[in-house]
Amino acid sequence: MIDLVTVEEGHTLAAYGGYPELATTVHELEDLATQVVRRLNGRTVWMVNSTAHGGGVAEMMPVIVSLLRQLGVRTEWAVIRPHDGRFFPLTKRLHNLLHGAGEPNLGPDDRALYESVSRRLADEFRSWVAPEDLLVINDPQPLGMARSSRRSSACGPSGAPTSG
Repeated sequence: MIDLVTVEEGHTLAAYGGYPELATTVHELEDLATQVVRRLNGRTVWMVNSTAHGGGVAEMMPVIVSLLRQLGVRTEWAVIRPHDGRFFPLTKRLHNLLHGAGEPNLGPDDRALYESVSRRLADEFRSWVAPEDLLVINDPQPLGMARSSRRSSACGPSGAPTSG
């Protein structure tokens, strides 16, 4: 299951711009955002992670989403909630392995679980996301979902459309 997180306007650009040492930077950011928003051409930026509460990503998301929206970037925040209770312990093991902790004894059942949950999440998410939208994956848990969310109009490794 995937939940959309409601984000209220929090920290404002105007408040940041009220600090003399930030005023020039905020103005430059607003000018740059005008150009970027035009190039986004109506696309939605989807922030995807594994929890809405606790942890660094969940703490940053409300501020980031609010500021992007203030700059005119259509932004949504989605959080995954897999039905299979074995998924998060598996991804925790993967996370620890990335940091050199734990035994690398992953087997075919682990891969099957990861891919199965990722496919189910991608199938659900695909109905919300337009082919031209941008995904920003902020945690390792939904990473497989992003790969499975690709449309048949093939994308290259960077997510850019490929020719032919």
